[in-house]
Amino acid sequence: MTSPSYYDDNFGHWDPERMEDPDAQEYYHQVQAESIWKRCVGCGGLFKLRPEYHICNNCCEKVECGMDLDDPVLLDPKIDMELQVRIAKQGVEDAIRALDIIKRQVKRDDDRRGSEDEENEEGDLLQ
Repeated sequence: MTSPSYYDDNFGHWDPERMEDPDAQEYYHQVQAESIWKRCVGCGGLFKLRPEYHICNNCCEKVECGMDLDDPVLLDPKIDMELQVRIAKQGVEDAIRALDIIKRQVKRDDDRRGSEDEENEEGDLLQ
């Protein structure tokens, strides 16, 4: 016999093993009873959320993965979570590569200035 599945827009999927506990079931039903229809400030979707919550579980998971709520691509509900995490990680990897390029350019500029300074010092000594 399969156990019932528990899901809501506040917490997502509830752990089936934990839901065998009557206290956990009671809390789940309390959350359901307290939840009201609200528009998620992250994705704009309409969800049953607790009055003090402002984002749905899906947006909350994205924020916990380091995604920005202001990025419309990352919050598109039609793009699955795994792909969105890969997009975010790719963005971080691109930023790291860009920083490496900038560091190399700064080092080249510093080296160039250093050799120009040495040439100027030698010229000063010869005069």
